[in-house]
Amino acid sequence: MQIDKVKISVLQLIIFVAVITTFFLSRTYSRVFFAIFIAIYTYFVKNYYNKRHIKKAAYVEANASLIIFGIIFVLAAYLLGLYFEFVISPYKLGFKSLFINIIPISVIIYCTEVIRYTFLSEKLKVNNVITFIIMFLIDGIILMDSINTGNLNGILAIVGYVMFSSFFSNMLYNHISPKYGYKGIVIYRLITILYSYFIPFVPNIYMFLKSFLRLLYPCIMFLVFERTFDSKRTIIPAKYRFQEFVLTVSTVIISLLIIFSVSGNFKYTFLVVGSGSMSGTIEMGDIVLYEETKDVKENDIIVFHSNDVLMLHRIIYQRIINGRPSFYTKGDANDQADDGFRISDDIEGKVIFKIPKIGYINIWLRDAFNHSKK
Repeated sequence: MQIDKVKISVLQLIIFVAVITTFFLSRTYSRVFFAIFIAIYTYFVKNYYNKRHIKKAAYVEANASLIIFGIIFVLAAYLLGLYFEFVISPYKLGFKSLFINIIPISVIIYCTEVIRYTFLSEKLKVNNVITFIIMFLIDGIILMDSINTGNLNGILAIVGYVMFSSFFSNMLYNHISPKYGYKGIVIYRLITILYSYFIPFVPNIYMFLKSFLRLLYPCIMFLVFERTFDSKRTIIPAKYRFQEFVLTVSTVIISLLIIFSVSGNFKYTFLVVGSGSMSGTIEMGDIVLYEETKDVKENDIIVFHSNDVLMLHRIIYQRIINGRPSFYTKGDANDQADDGFRISDDIEGKVIFKIPKIGYINIWLRDAFNHSKK
């Protein structure tokens, strides 16, 4: 047993080094390199270690459920597209996409799940955390190349779309794989990742909403598997099941409201205040909730566009110029009014309330990113 532990530790170290090396390669061919490596690696690992077969009665049902979950995920994305509209997929189905995207991703996903199943089937618990970290990093190879890391939104997208969602997804896969095998997970992942490479039109879903869905979906799947297929299920009293249900639903609803609000696609939107021009009323680092409306009046604090910048100032007086309402604005902490005036087309909405200080992390990230780019 001790010899096997050493061998698996060496194998994990080899693939860990390969993953890290891949991140330093050209994005265009990094997947190709890693797909070739992991295919060879998996061949030796599978032939040497993978002698165990799943014989559980729920095996077929569990894997069929994974496929159904994958189809539902894609259908749900396209139903959301009816609201958010559709855009042309950034990937064109051709030889180049087949060579640098579809085939490498398919190979990496298949091999990753074979390796996960093999390592976890050995029941060497000391290696489970290392296996999780390796699988987590491999997800980065699959997903990160589609995100622009040249701006702050790209960095935040990596945190939400890749890191958080991959964390929960790999927790789910680690839970399912030793019990029901890897085939269902492979098909589920291929469905949920590759659809955008085959379908010419994809939903134009706001990145952070997409991140939230990719984070929430594995949690729902985990609950389904835990309560439906797992043979050793703890019996929970009805009172506590109801409390758990209420807490879960409340968390989901609140999280959805926050995601919808910051997306800018709904009537009420959150905005981080990045300057001190309204100091005394609204401080830098506060988050405000504003209602999208053109119905504003004197003394309202409004959100408006000025030279392609979104600003937040107070209306100090209103005039009719050329037959249309025109609004003059000023920051409460400023000595002088803003240059010119605003018209209805410039106005995004009016502030409803503020939440103090919790937007400072966004400002800190922005400043740190801008400083690193100099």
